[in-house]
Order: sequence, then C-alpha cells, then structure tokens
Amino acid sequence: QLTAELEKQKNQHSKAEEDILKVKNSVADNYTLKNTLEAKIEFYENIIATHEGRPEGVKVILEDNKKYPNVLGVLSDLIKVKDPYQIAVESVLGEFSHYLVVDLQNIAQKLIQSTNQPLSVIALDSIGSVASNNRKYPAKTLLSAITYNKKLDQLLHVLMGDVCILPKDEKKPRSDAGFDWVSVMGSYYKRGYIFKSSGKGSPSIIGRQQILQEMNKEMQNLDKQINILENDHKKSVDRADYIRQRLQLTTTELEGSIKKLNEVEQKLSRQDYIIIKNHENMGEIKEEIKKAETQIIDMNISSKSSSDNVDAFRKEFDESISSQDDFMRKLDV
Repeated sequence: QLTAELEKQKNQHSKAEEDILKVKNSVADNYTLKNTLEAKIEFYENIIATHEGRPEGVKVILEDNKKYPNVLGVLSDLIKVKDPYQIAVESVLGEFSHYLVVDLQNIAQKLIQSTNQPLSVIALDSIGSVASNNRKYPAKTLLSAITYNKKLDQLLHVLMGDVCILPKDEKKPRSDAGFDWVSVMGSYYKRGYIFKSSGKGSPSIIGRQQILQEMNKEMQNLDKQINILENDHKKSVDRADYIRQRLQLTTTELEGSIKKLNEVEQKLSRQDYIIIKNHENMGEIKEEIKKAETQIIDMNISSKSSSDNVDAFRKEFDESISSQDDFMRKLDV
C-alpha cells in the first residue's frame, strides 16, 4: 500500500514540475512580448513627443498643452485606420493630415493670431450639417476603414465621404459619377482629373496617437496576464513543494517499514536456525533413546538368559541335594 502511494505521489510531483515548466515558459514568452511592446511604445512616444513630421507651427502648439488646452489634436492623430488602408487614407487627406482640430471657430482664430509660423486649423463648429447620404456606393468606402470620435463625423464626410476603395484586381478608377477612388497603395483619383500617388517607403503618420493608446492598453493587459501567470507559477511551486514534502514523508515511512521488515526477517531467520538446531538435537536424542532402548532390550535378554541359567543351576542343585539325601539314607541303612 505504501509503495502504491509513493508511486502516486511521484506521478503527482512529476506533473507539478511539468506545470511549473509550462507556466515558467509562458511567463518568459510574455516578458519577451512585453520587452518588444515597451520598445514600440517608447518609439511612438518619442515620435509623438517630438511631433516628428509635423509643420513647425503645429509643433509649437502641440508642445505647449498648458498654453493651448483647447486643441483636440492633429487630424491624423485623431483617427484610427484598419490595416492596410493607412496609406490610402493619408493619400486622400493630403495636407489635411497635419491640420489642427478645435471645437470652436474663435479658438482657431486665436491660434492663428498667436504664431508667426504657417498653421492650418479646422474648427468643427464651422462645418455645416452633412445631409444623410442614402446613395448606393459602387465599392467599399474609405470611411468604413476608419474609426473616429463622433465629433469628427461631419468633417470626415466632407473630406472623404465620396471616396471608394479601388478593388485589388482593378488598375484604373471606374467612371461612376460622383465618386472618387483610392487604391490600397495610395494612388488617389479625384473627379477623374486629379491623380495623386503617395510614393513608396514613406511611413504613415495616420493614427499614431490611437496606436499608442492601443499599445498602452495591450501593455496593461499583458501586465495583468504576467501577474496571473506569476501567481500560477507561485501556486505550482507551492503545490510541488507540498507534494515533495509528502513524498519525503512517505519515503521515510516506507524506509522505516522496510527496516522493520528486515529486522523481522532477521529475527525469523534466527528462530528458523534455532528450530533447525532443535530438530537436529531432537534427532540426536531420538538416536540416543533408540540406542538406550536397544541396550535395555539386550539387557532384558541377558537378564532372562541369566535367570534361566539360575533356574537350571537351582534345579541341578536341588537334584544334587536330593541325590545326596538319598545317598545319606542309604548309608544310614
């Protein structure tokens, strides 16, 4: 029973060590992901902090949030674009990508007056209401690839509400009236007479702020996951330690039982030796008894023979006495 329990605990300990190794590898993998993500976050934070790729007038305002608290941001930082449409959106927006966005027209005017640098600002309250568009689009719209705050809805409809994405198998824009076209690679065809290309190798500036926010959220989730895994690792180690302690106790108990069993076997061996010796002694005693009985029988036979001789001698003696008496009587006569 102890042997079966020991084998069971060994299997449990092996399983616990396997769990520790799995969790440890998962923790290591997540830390690798975290290091990679930290590097990306640092890269985007540096770009956003230095406002790389922005006009000087925009940089001046973005670098002083306290002085310009009412600026929502740069349009390209306020939208999030699905892969692989970033270049297409940047191509359609053009210079509007670098425009500052504010809520009110008077704030836009103050910004223009506060700087000597070239500056472009969009005031959202100056954009008229865009009528609901019930038109049937000939292809997927570019707006469907963008996620943005509702505040920007009218602005984005004005800037790209009629832009469709050119299917990959089509090289030229369609002639559908009233629609502009853009390819995934950024070739933009507007109204059939404006053609624009985004070029090759230029990094997209679209949605950098949103990408950074998403990466920070991913980092938070990753930290939570690492925390969970580390707790699981601690629990696995504690469980393995507990099983190992039980295993040691069972091993000690089994060794004690084996020791007692060996002592009993040695004791039994000694008793068996004594019994065998006693059997040998009893055999010798039986032989002695046998010899004694033989001697007794011989003595009995000898005694009987002597008795017979005595009887014969007595008879002979009696006969001699009788003969003597007869002789004596004859003499007397």
